[in-house]
Amino acid sequence: MSKRPPRLLIPRDEVVPDAEGLALLRSHFDVVTGDEARSLLRGIDTPPDAVLTPAADAPDAVELDQIDAASQAMLAITPESIEKTNSVERLKWLEGTVTAVVRDRLGWEHFEVRLLNRKTSQLELVIAVGLRPLPVGESIFAKPEGNGISGYVATTGQPYLCPDVRADPRYRLGLENAGSSLTVPLLLAGEVIGVFNVEDARPGAFSEHDLARARVVARSIALSLHLLNLLVVERFTTRKSTCEILSAEIRAPLDEITQAVLAFRTSQELDVTAREALDRIVASVERARGAIDLCSAGPKSLLGLERTLRECRTNPLLEGKTVLVVDDDASIRDTISSVLTRVGCEVVACESGRDALTSMNVISGRSGHLDLVISDVKLPDLNGYEVFRSARDRYASVPIILMTGFGYDPHHSIVRASQEGLSSILFKPFRADQLVEEVTRALGADGPAR
Repeated sequence: MSKRPPRLLIPRDEVVPDAEGLALLRSHFDVVTGDEARSLLRGIDTPPDAVLTPAADAPDAVELDQIDAASQAMLAITPESIEKTNSVERLKWLEGTVTAVVRDRLGWEHFEVRLLNRKTSQLELVIAVGLRPLPVGESIFAKPEGNGISGYVATTGQPYLCPDVRADPRYRLGLENAGSSLTVPLLLAGEVIGVFNVEDARPGAFSEHDLARARVVARSIALSLHLLNLLVVERFTTRKSTCEILSAEIRAPLDEITQAVLAFRTSQELDVTAREALDRIVASVERARGAIDLCSAGPKSLLGLERTLRECRTNPLLEGKTVLVVDDDASIRDTISSVLTRVGCEVVACESGRDALTSMNVISGRSGHLDLVISDVKLPDLNGYEVFRSARDRYASVPIILMTGFGYDPHHSIVRASQEGLSSILFKPFRADQLVEEVTRALGADGPAR
């Protein structure tokens, strides 16, 4: 049985030799050229024995080292920098750093970064430059079929070069009038954590050399996102734990103060003034206890609620304004509704993103006007950015406020919405009067409704 000749792929038409040269190559190799070579190069499971590319496409170790050195700027993340910035500022900084490397060093104008959600297998958009996001309700999953090239790459862990998107059934629309794309996995310790996708309007815009360059950048993107997430989660967990410990430590001394005051009050002959003073001390201790309990409840609470409800009055500039409140926590949802109702708003409360979309359709169908949307970033079905996009698709100028617990934004909704006109951000636990102030500001009313 004769041995199979080594396979040589020539995917670039400009380097295919003339007839005589091609015949010479075929006397030694199984030569595949043109579209067939490009197709094999994209989807082949077993690597070819050789690929013939232009000399300029040969990876230059010096250039790759320079790209790697430039990409190290993405890793300049420290606990100190995390502490001094909020989640929006941190991800904006990272996006700016990634964009500088990809645009200035590689010359690519249209790209996106998606992170893999291991619970749902969804590839969630984190950074998008020059590419339009998917329509609301559509998602990409780490599956080999039906989820575009990104889904295929996330499943196989293999890079994918698409020289002509019109001829590739795996391609899913990203860049308007796209011609070609390249996609590489974001790898961490050998595991896929996301994908880095680049597109161009020109067919055949990317080469094997570009794949090598993309791999270098993808390595730093993966490390920086992982490091950023670790530090943010640590900060989130530490703050929550600190609040719980503080609450437990202070509760006993407050109990002792209350018991001591009550014992003194009942054991002594006191005049009315003294008794009233002791009663005020007990009431103050109880208020302190309530405030500590609210802090320990963290994202499930609003601070200063009792005082705000007591002092708020209807603001004529807010009266009758329709506000959509979206949060899967009934306590937060009901509390926000109570505060906004007190200042005169008409509140529509929803416990999920899908409910919010339905409510928007109902309001729109009645020819009604939606004046403001307040949504948590983490919902059981959609994320905050998807609610933001849905609202803006229906009401182009509606102001939107997003909420997040302790600054935790796993889907990076706030950064993406901030780029498209997000009105404000509320970091739970926030004060009830702060809610009123932000709503007043978003609706353009003069002065807080107090």
